[in-house]
Amino acid sequence: MKTLELKNLVTRLSGLKALLGALFFLNLLSVVSIYSSLHQGGEFVGEAILTKQIIWIGISWFFLILFSFINYRWFLDFGYLIYGINLGLLVAVHFFGKTVMGAQRWLSIFGITFQPSEISKVAIIIVLACFFSQSQRRGFLRGFLLPLGFTMLNALVILRQPDLGTALILIFLFFAMGLFSKGNKLYFIALIVLGLVLAPLALGTLKDYQRQRLTVFINPDVDPLGSGYTI
Repeated sequence: MKTLELKNLVTRLSGLKALLGALFFLNLLSVVSIYSSLHQGGEFVGEAILTKQIIWIGISWFFLILFSFINYRWFLDFGYLIYGINLGLLVAVHFFGKTVMGAQRWLSIFGITFQPSEISKVAIIIVLACFFSQSQRRGFLRGFLLPLGFTMLNALVILRQPDLGTALILIFLFFAMGLFSKGNKLYFIALIVLGLVLAPLALGTLKDYQRQRLTVFINPDVDPLGSGYTI
């Protein structure tokens, strides 16, 4: 028994080592890429930007280590509260948000500017986990309809900023988590089919640049040096 426990521990540590190694490599790659891009005429001109990036990486590792000691299931006890706070921040963006390049997505609190829509990705995962962890005992209302409502409320508020990409990510999270939950898969499959049928109608409600982004995602060669450059 002790031998088996020891083998399991070694396996977990090996996986953790690989994960931390991959994260460190990505951090190093990002720093090198930023350093390379901050040269003009052969001179390094972005020391402040590079320093800021390194500081943020250090802060991120601090919180990574801190949260590794916290049982993630603890967050489920506060899932609805986390969702409510995030939704309040999204609404605050509509009234007090900072507008950049025609989009009102940012809040500034005590000099720190951030996007509440980015926090939504985590908040939605947590609140959906609250629903789907017991969806097999909650039926159609609490196992499907309410999680869908929570997701769509966030997505619609974000879509008004406008931020189509993040709104679509939240919808994707709903389907991904729902299909892997123990709830009734037929509800999710039926909604996917309905969405595909109504997709042409939804495209008509999008702005021109939003339709262009979807087009180049499917075929980047349509505008390789313009909208397709990001792809």
